[in-house]
Amino acid sequence: MSDSTAVIYQQVIDRLKAAERVLAVTHINPDGDALGSLGFFGELLASFGKVATLYCAGPLPKSLEFLPGFSNIITDKNSLSMADFDLIVSLDCGSVSRTNLAKEIANRSKQQFFIEIDHHPSLEGASDLELRLTEAASTTEILFRLAAAADLKVSPTMAQALLTGIITDTANFIHPTATPDTLAAASSVLSQGANLSRLSDQTMRTKTLGSLKLWGIALSRLQLNPRYNLAFTVLNEDDLKNSGADYDSIQGIAGFISSIKEAAVSLILRNENGMVWGSLRTSRDDIDLNRLARALGGGGHRRASGFNLPGRLVCENGHWSVEYK
Repeated sequence: MSDSTAVIYQQVIDRLKAAERVLAVTHINPDGDALGSLGFFGELLASFGKVATLYCAGPLPKSLEFLPGFSNIITDKNSLSMADFDLIVSLDCGSVSRTNLAKEIANRSKQQFFIEIDHHPSLEGASDLELRLTEAASTTEILFRLAAAADLKVSPTMAQALLTGIITDTANFIHPTATPDTLAAASSVLSQGANLSRLSDQTMRTKTLGSLKLWGIALSRLQLNPRYNLAFTVLNEDDLKNSGADYDSIQGIAGFISSIKEAAVSLILRNENGMVWGSLRTSRDDIDLNRLARALGGGGHRRASGFNLPGRLVCENGHWSVEYK
């Protein structure tokens, strides 16, 4: 750790210990890293004698309900009183817009301090303090280092939350973002009580009948666009209703179809509440999906990014298109 990074870690720790009322928020449509970070952070603050309010606009995936603090996460921002908090911390958000609190954070008072902790590239520079390490494989890897900097004893539930983020964001360490530091962090939290076998059962190996039906629909619509070397598929809200699945079931499909030999990039488009959401994946080193996603109002990493646009998916004569609002 460089001297400048160590200073930032200490500044974050000092702010957390000095705060009286803390709001911790992660991004909409949360994954394992987002909710693992949020759950860990709630227990981290508890170890400092603080009570954190946890917020995520959701929807919250049922497969992650084992994480600490899951049942305490607020999903309705109208139930938040923003003026009550003297410290706001966003976790794994990439962009403030993904908190669903962009306007509230932008209009915060001078007495309200805003910290971003993230491993995505910076888009706005909207915070008062950033703990941003783009070389980290996950935000939970950064929080693991934060706990070490605070000389914190990590409990088994905290360790499980950290491992959840590391495992899900690296797809069991197969993504090239997994570094020796990532493996060292995972090894350490295993020694602190995390259970890898149980975690794999909860997040990857166990599928519901509905989720498998949804995967079948997605795979049946899979197409290859040879002009752009793009494999893509489409899901709409009726598909979820008919299969009995939820959007949590979609998480692994993007990574699965990215393994298609003939395609350089994979894309899943789906409808949700008047928005079209896109998940992009690639295994190529010479493609930067983050640039494409940012051009579409989203963001992420070189090999895994996402975006959303107002509109709906329309199928005519077997051809899908986006009807913009």
